[in-house]
Amino acid sequence: MPRAIPPSHRLFSEWSLYRKVVENDYMEHTAVTRAVGDALQKAPEDASVLDLGCGDAEVVSRLAANRRISSYVGVDQSQAALDCARERLERLVPDLEFERAHMVDFLRTTSQQFDVVLCGYALHHLPTRAKREFFRYAREVLKAGGILMTYDAFYSKHETRDEFVEEYIAWIASDWTEIRPHEHAAIASHMREADLPETLDDFYQIAREAGLSPARKPLWSCRRNYHHLVQMTH
Repeated sequence: MPRAIPPSHRLFSEWSLYRKVVENDYMEHTAVTRAVGDALQKAPEDASVLDLGCGDAEVVSRLAANRRISSYVGVDQSQAALDCARERLERLVPDLEFERAHMVDFLRTTSQQFDVVLCGYALHHLPTRAKREFFRYAREVLKAGGILMTYDAFYSKHETRDEFVEEYIAWIASDWTEIRPHEHAAIASHMREADLPETLDDFYQIAREAGLSPARKPLWSCRRNYHHLVQMTH
């Protein structure tokens, strides 16, 4: 049975709010893209890329403008997002495939393997049990020497998940100046209902239990230390 579309996709179904966040760089997509691009220097020159929870392929479209990506598979539950991703990448990547699916279901059923697996701002929507599934199946789709990179929200070991969510919501109200009050209310409701981040230590432990080897430190951390880019190998 297909998994239900998560609240995040209902929240961003029109993509206008998401685009406002990206275009104002509130979640530092520019810095994330730079850090992912630096890490990709270690990948094959014509890497195959799996992008899980790809959205409109914001980060990969920026990367593909400056380096060769031989093949790309984007997976998302939002058809609107996949249509945007196809439009952005069709002139940049020669071999494109898009799948409307839950990312864990895709990983569980695919027979393909990839040089690079990306997952951006999506894993924090999964409960811990589903994250374990994600990493177990992600390991199986990585080619020998392949890399998994995920950039996402994490909370400190010195606070609770609820404390982190409320602190994040307050930051949005203070600093995301282009977000209107009704949009802020929608984001806050979504975060309280659906955001399930981990601490970095717990995240690393879940990955290790699945047979992956996380780098000792994040490749990038945002200015407030809310978001981190983590790299793992088979």
